[in-house]
Amino acid sequence: MAVHKAPNCLIQLLLLVWKNFSMLLGRKCYMMGLIIFFAIIPLILMSLRLIPLLRRKPQIRGPIPTFGLHGRIPSNIYFSPQAPLLEALVKEINGSKITAFQNSRKLQEALVDFPDENDVVIGIDFAEGWTEWPDQLSFVLRVPKLSASDDDMFGLFGSYSYYENGFLAVQQALSKAHINHKCKQLNKCPKEIKFPEFRDLPSPPIFATVYTNYLQTIGQFFIEMIACFVVVSLTKYIVQEKELQLKETLHLLGVGSGLQWLAWYVQSFIILLIGSAVLTLCWKVVLPNSEISFLPFTHWSLVLFVLLVLGHCWICFSFLMSSLLSTTSLLPLITVLSVIATQFPYSFLHSVGCPLGLNAFISLFLLSGYTLLVDGVCNWDFYGVGLQWDNLFEIAWPGDTISVGHILLIMLLASFVSLLICLYMEQIRPGTYGVPRPWHFPCSCCCPTENLLPYKRLFYRCLGINRAAPDVERSEVELIEADPEGKTVGVQIIGLSKTFGKMEAVRHISFDMFEDQITVLMGHNGAGKTTLISMLAGFIPPTSGTALVNGYDIQREPRQARRCIGLCPQQNVLFKHLSSASHIWFFSRLRGLRGAEVKAEVDKYLEQLNLKGKKKAAARNLSGGTQRRLSVACALCGGVKVLICDEPSTGLDPGARRELWKLILEAKKGCTVLLTTHQLDDGEVLSDRMVIISDGQVRCIGSLPFLKKQVDASCLLTCETRKRCDVDKLTSLISLHVGSIIPFSIMGRDVCYKLPLSKSISFSRMFRDLEHQKNDLKVRGFGMSSVGLEEIFMSFGEEERDSRNSGGAEKNDEADDDVENEDYDQEESEPNCGSQWRAMMIKKYLSFFENKVYFVLLLLIPIVYYLSTLISATDPQNLPRVSMNVQEYGSYGVSILVSDPERSGEMSPAYYTIARLAGTNVVVKTIDEPMEEYVKNAWATPEGKHEIMFMPMAVELASPLVGWVGPRHFLYAAPMTLNLVYNVMAHELLGPEIRLKVTSAPYQKRSTVLNLFIDDRTLRFQTYVMCYVGLAMILFSHLIIQERDSHMKMQQEVSGLSMVTYWLSHLVFDMLVYSILALALLLPLYNYAPWYNLLTLLLFLGLTSLIFVYFLTLVLSATLLAVTLVLLSGILAFYLIQLVGEQALIYNVIYIVICIAYLTPLVAGYYCLAKCFQFSTLCADSNFESEDPDLAFLKNI
Repeated sequence: MAVHKAPNCLIQLLLLVWKNFSMLLGRKCYMMGLIIFFAIIPLILMSLRLIPLLRRKPQIRGPIPTFGLHGRIPSNIYFSPQAPLLEALVKEINGSKITAFQNSRKLQEALVDFPDENDVVIGIDFAEGWTEWPDQLSFVLRVPKLSASDDDMFGLFGSYSYYENGFLAVQQALSKAHINHKCKQLNKCPKEIKFPEFRDLPSPPIFATVYTNYLQTIGQFFIEMIACFVVVSLTKYIVQEKELQLKETLHLLGVGSGLQWLAWYVQSFIILLIGSAVLTLCWKVVLPNSEISFLPFTHWSLVLFVLLVLGHCWICFSFLMSSLLSTTSLLPLITVLSVIATQFPYSFLHSVGCPLGLNAFISLFLLSGYTLLVDGVCNWDFYGVGLQWDNLFEIAWPGDTISVGHILLIMLLASFVSLLICLYMEQIRPGTYGVPRPWHFPCSCCCPTENLLPYKRLFYRCLGINRAAPDVERSEVELIEADPEGKTVGVQIIGLSKTFGKMEAVRHISFDMFEDQITVLMGHNGAGKTTLISMLAGFIPPTSGTALVNGYDIQREPRQARRCIGLCPQQNVLFKHLSSASHIWFFSRLRGLRGAEVKAEVDKYLEQLNLKGKKKAAARNLSGGTQRRLSVACALCGGVKVLICDEPSTGLDPGARRELWKLILEAKKGCTVLLTTHQLDDGEVLSDRMVIISDGQVRCIGSLPFLKKQVDASCLLTCETRKRCDVDKLTSLISLHVGSIIPFSIMGRDVCYKLPLSKSISFSRMFRDLEHQKNDLKVRGFGMSSVGLEEIFMSFGEEERDSRNSGGAEKNDEADDDVENEDYDQEESEPNCGSQWRAMMIKKYLSFFENKVYFVLLLLIPIVYYLSTLISATDPQNLPRVSMNVQEYGSYGVSILVSDPERSGEMSPAYYTIARLAGTNVVVKTIDEPMEEYVKNAWATPEGKHEIMFMPMAVELASPLVGWVGPRHFLYAAPMTLNLVYNVMAHELLGPEIRLKVTSAPYQKRSTVLNLFIDDRTLRFQTYVMCYVGLAMILFSHLIIQERDSHMKMQQEVSGLSMVTYWLSHLVFDMLVYSILALALLLPLYNYAPWYNLLTLLLFLGLTSLIFVYFLTLVLSATLLAVTLVLLSGILAFYLIQLVGEQALIYNVIYIVICIAYLTPLVAGYYCLAKCFQFSTLCADSNFESEDPDLAFLKNI
């Protein structure tokens, strides 16, 4: 048989990529998912810009002028401690009702319990109760916390809560009063003091509104859904190949793991490249009736580049997951949980303006890095600049501490780390059929294991450990036929052993197989046949011993040995979505055939195996017998040197078996063939040599005639009798010739006798007497047949009694004979409703116990979240304090601009005062031109804009001093500017001893609901709750889908189980388990709404979701991946309804679509949960008045 040169690595890679793409068309669900995610949904998102509110560029022009807010004195002022001097100071704030308290604790209680929701109160907590006016006036201003973002140092859209509640007015009034009193006390000031003025530095326009925030959330969640779809699908297909032994079969053909990973990467990246290009096109196209696209300012090439980097990270994460999993059972749930878990670092650790190192750590995780990436890209877009190649490694605003470019680099680094972990895990955990390497194998390159053997022996000798060599059980010499002369050894097995734990599956087997011969390996179930074949093929490593395959040692030269083998395993090793002809073409090409040889090989095997009519049919659509014949053809094609077939005739009809015999007999020329079978006629027809093993040991080796001589084999005499035949007289006649004998069996008119071959000399005389006396004996005729092979197998292949496991296959003879009641009451065996329910509950419990790990994980998610919030939570009545000092912004790379037009050479003293107050971390820059002129010129250039973006304040040294408040995203810019300027003024007028120290200490009112509206954080939290419910539904649907796919549901129905009982038992048990999860979910939720409302909602949500999932699996025959995507798509619908909800009043079609969306449980549950969160607010006020009509309208809804 000609040996073909193996294709090079490039050809192998192209063949693997061709194989992967060829299977795409057969994966209809996967192709439908690609069309939905990369075509339909992007078009829908693109069309959102046609909504009237989103057609034009939204723009917030500039900040609210601060000078108009300095006079908003609150109507109520509380202060402490109670002291005459302080009371006189506070009374200088005109227009307020003043109340004094003895200490800070009583002030806190009064502020928290302030009764009037529509009135404004502010608290002033002085450092101490002074009896004389201090040089440093230190006070803490207490204002109510209005939103969760009040704790942040930055806000993209700004926050004017400090202006509206009188903070600035009280701060300025106290600062003026302090300077006035000290001027009078020290008598250093002029008669008319010129207090500072305040103006605003320009703020960049923000091209965003509430609706564009919804667009961002929709786009972000849409990409997350694509990530889940890609990761789950790719992981599933890779694990399937590992689970079905396809990966190791390709190893046999010389295709390394690296090439297989690379082929998967190339195929997935090409698909994502096309999808990303379509997505980029949809997001950058400006529709005719719209002014802007979905992502208006970012450059299209960067959109594509970011999507490709994300796709690369998804593929690497899929590789990592596939190396950790070895079965597809619950794979979608495990993978989705793993993907969602990568969001936790961002959710728990990230905040606006958090340190660079922490952001870099968060970027290492898939979804956390992606969320940071979205924030960075959208921030550039909100400012109307968009992400460009020249600002890729720059931050858009001070609230970002890491640029988009650096996030991409860190994500790429994390992906390469994932690849390294994947390659390592594949080596030490290759799956059921692979050969694992030791966990320290990377270190064995510099220090091979052989070098450690002397030290190992020395260690055993020092400890007195004697390791005796195992006893080698050898077969009896008389049961082994001598090797044939003139034959070439194809496979030589030398002392192969395999131990699984304490069980020896194969015990020191040694024998040779020869070219041009078929060696049949026979033995009972569990004798070690498949284990022996797996060791020869390299699927599992031998415990000891070795084998030479075509001259190559399977231990030292596994790759060369594997390339010589063509294997047809016990199960069909086929690519489900690849056609019959493509299978033979693919395997022939991998074995080195080219051009016309490949076509001839395909035609040959399609003809010989009668597969021409089904050459284009996918393997999964073929019958079991046809799949078996195709597996044999894949093992034979390409001219293999060693053919190993593990029960190849399983599932074949008699005609197909004979065709297979003919094919194997033709293939043995120039080839060594090893065949295992339970069919005795296969062994009789095909075997040149026969090896019988039992309990992992060789019992006999030889040709069929040789083995018949080693056992007292027999022949079967069958006599066809007439009526009134005397069987005893017939038996007596036969006994005269062969000795004492009894009938072996009597079936109808056929009487059978087993005649020993040792009496074959007397057979002729016996036949002569039977022929002469057959009329007297009433015998119509007789015949002889051989039963030698069966007796040989039963003699040598019988397993030892003490090694047989007692189980269902072994019957108790006494029990069989001791049947007291032959007329068994059939009514007792009929199933009743109670027994069916009991059986279903037991089945559900056992299945649930098998998947207990995933239930515990789901149970722990809300508990861990709750505990983490408890640990990180601060006392609502002891919120963080912020000093109104510009040094608080020192770690964010900001600067202060000082304008001194009248400077002549040296810096003025005011400059040094500002530099001292700013500290070392804030850069103080000085200019000679007027501030207004400088700002106007700087704002006209990108560099100047960037400088002002990082400038929380500026000071103009004029008469009077002018404080310039920085852009809106510096939330504390106004009070810090006011504090700095008044300190500079006090220093200039009165000296360095006179100072002002202001601190902000917000408090939380007991009657205030913080989340008056559904802000981003609450919106995200509601989404997480719905995702949690969706994950629970995936777990519950797993058993139903598993029973449906394995036909267990059909078997239960055939056994008499009512389908009403089937579905109701599932519903009852799943609801009980879900109730436990719902109680756990109440822990992080109970602070948002009354617990009884939440529990009722969660229970109804679980009931409807279970029924919805059952509907998907029953009516639509959905797979676990399809159920996952349908549930997650409901979450995407939340945000779409937020955007298009108002259009339902205009377009009836949108109204109908929204009503249909409400039929899905997660969409309805989402809005019910939102209403629960707003329960206290809705019940607190029936009418809310505000100067802002939009605010009042939203509140009253």
